[in-house]
Amino acid sequence: MGRSDRVANSEKPGGKKLLEGISFTYSTLSRWGLSHYDWKADTTALEIGCKNGANVRLMLELAPEGHITGVDATEEYLEKSIRLNQKEAGSRCEILKASEEALPFGADTYDLVIAFDAIYYWKNLSRVFKEVQRVLKPGGMFIVNCEVSDPNVLWTKMEKEIRVYSAEELRRFFVQYGFCEVKMERKKNAWVCVTGKKPLQMPQL
Repeated sequence: MGRSDRVANSEKPGGKKLLEGISFTYSTLSRWGLSHYDWKADTTALEIGCKNGANVRLMLELAPEGHITGVDATEEYLEKSIRLNQKEAGSRCEILKASEEALPFGADTYDLVIAFDAIYYWKNLSRVFKEVQRVLKPGGMFIVNCEVSDPNVLWTKMEKEIRVYSAEELRRFFVQYGFCEVKMERKKNAWVCVTGKKPLQMPQL
């Protein structure tokens, strides 16, 4: 079964509420982002900012023999994510409280790291990208997926806790922080998905 079969797209518009968490009624963006990875049955994946756990649950289906980890810094989201994925908890799934700047995992652990509508909140991009590189296996993929990619959207300027990056800025971050095979794709005008791979041999940043 190919990734296009395993990650079907649907058509449902998103909105500002996305910044509060991905829900089952908001699945299009997640499925589109996850379709950029060539899923294997035993894929190991980490989601930074797992919110209510919907993406973790979807990835458990995409990798039926793999292991999926979700981290978030918000207790409310952690409780929801654990509850949603309790069937696989302790065996194929782990939900932890952690900062994106200090991921509590060993080097070369994951095939895939994803961040869906999370980069808006990151205060230290350099530290986060270095942490992602550290926990990725050589050749592993990092996916950043965003519903909003226009820094000039009015409501984003009113939200002091977030920063919206343009698609080109996101692409440059991947290159700047040492990822290779960087690709950028847009959808629905504002949506953007940027992917990059950890080099087989990492240069010193």
